[in-house]
Amino acid sequence: SALGDERLKGSLSKRLISPIQWSQVLFLFSDHLDLTKHPAFTDNLLYFLLESQKEDFMGTQPEYSPD
Repeated sequence: SALGDERLKGSLSKRLISPIQWSQVLFLFSDHLDLTKHPAFTDNLLYFLLESQKEDFMGTQPEYSPD
């Protein structure tokens, strides 16, 4: 999966197990070429980009530290 889900088939874990430390996930239900044609996609993209800059500037974004 695109999330890098490493749960084994039949696993009882309800939480995502991934080597990537996700801070958020957005599920998109269009193919990659049609996504850019939807105004909601560009609105969400701008929001995520602007909010991440705001958080970095204000120092509220948690730092990523690889294990």
